[in-house]
Amino acid sequence: MRSSLLSAFWAIRFSLPCGHALSRGRNPVVACVGAALLVTTAWGVCFHGSATAECIDYASGSYIVGNVDTPGTAHGLAVVGSVAFVADWESGLQVVDVSNPASPQIISSVDTPGAALAVAVSGSHAYVVDNEYGLYVIDITDPATPGVVGIADTPGSAGDIVVSGNHACLADGNCGLLVIDISNPADPQIVGGVDTAAYATGLAVVGTLAYVASYEYGLQVIDIADPANSEILGSVETPGSPWTVAVRDMFAYVADWSSGLQVIGITNPTSLWIIGSVDTPGLAGGVALGESYAYVADGEFGLEVVEITDPANPWIVGGVDTPDHAFRAAVSTMHAFVADRSSGLQVLPTQCDEAVVGEDGPVASILGLRIHPNPASFQTSIHFGTRDQGQVVASVYDLAGRRVRGLFEGTLWAGGHDLLWDGRDEDGRMVPAGVYSVRISGPEASETTRVLMVR
Repeated sequence: MRSSLLSAFWAIRFSLPCGHALSRGRNPVVACVGAALLVTTAWGVCFHGSATAECIDYASGSYIVGNVDTPGTAHGLAVVGSVAFVADWESGLQVVDVSNPASPQIISSVDTPGAALAVAVSGSHAYVVDNEYGLYVIDITDPATPGVVGIADTPGSAGDIVVSGNHACLADGNCGLLVIDISNPADPQIVGGVDTAAYATGLAVVGTLAYVASYEYGLQVIDIADPANSEILGSVETPGSPWTVAVRDMFAYVADWSSGLQVIGITNPTSLWIIGSVDTPGLAGGVALGESYAYVADGEFGLEVVEITDPANPWIVGGVDTPDHAFRAAVSTMHAFVADRSSGLQVLPTQCDEAVVGEDGPVASILGLRIHPNPASFQTSIHFGTRDQGQVVASVYDLAGRRVRGLFEGTLWAGGHDLLWDGRDEDGRMVPAGVYSVRISGPEASETTRVLMVR
């Protein structure tokens, strides 16, 4: 029933033209996170720094470290050092001390006139998107006494934000992508953008490219090198409804609502393709990336932890149910954070262990098979270990199961081993770009993982 009500709400919201917004109600999703930035995006969280490390094996169970109930509805937050900035819908911006993850405390707040949906932090300012009221710039030099210093009205329904340098990029609903010059925080100015022809719900920004999650239109890549002349370079449709995107290396990870997590190859921005996916039990509205795992905010089912060491074959390790709807998630090496609607901010442990993907799905790692770099453009290193001396065979296969290259066949001592693949087949020709399987058969076990070759 709750999912049906949320779907009905969005059906109404998406029908509004550019320049109109729905001022009441509660949005079910969040926007996206920029890679390697001290910012977050819509209705979710980004993290940089924490006090105490805490991790568990989600396959064996999980728990909530701490939480704080915010006065409104937590849709997004940014965490910098020991302070969390929560976009709390009808209650504006809440500033939370998270130096003790087991007992976060609200220390101050700033009310905004609309619905605070997302917040990004850069330097001494927090940038809050306030739905139909646009962008609010807040001075947080002293987190205990924040104050509004600048405002930029936007034509649509501002729902997500990423700050990169002197620009803030906004997902502005039916008005697509907007770029705002924030070099003078007291006087932010819209300097460009592009109509995405669909409701822009989330985005990530890497360099001069913006990756925009657009309802019904999938993922779009936009060149924002010249904000006044931004242009769409390429797009790919997803099977569900993309709400959030996080980008790392050559992959975009899309929270695709009813279709779980989609992994998209972005090597060529003009030619995107889905290389892997995993369905989640709920409605995937947010995604944040750890070192080897994606943390998916999955609505009523809380937080799902997905192994992404092999981007072509992601799988769910485990999860934890949160009290309400998990809208967005972010993670550091220390803790994971969830914006959990009426239950405020939830603090959780991160996933500790490493695992590999076997031919029949997730298995405990015996050989510890790893490939780096992955994706690779030329040479890649294949690492594994054997507990006993014995016969080892290492080969590369294409996705049709045909052997492409034999890498090793012989006896190895117990211990760690490294092999190199130069990206060539048996005849010495460079293999085409694509996904390949690397299989190691050792004295204790056989393991397979995949590598993406890019050209």
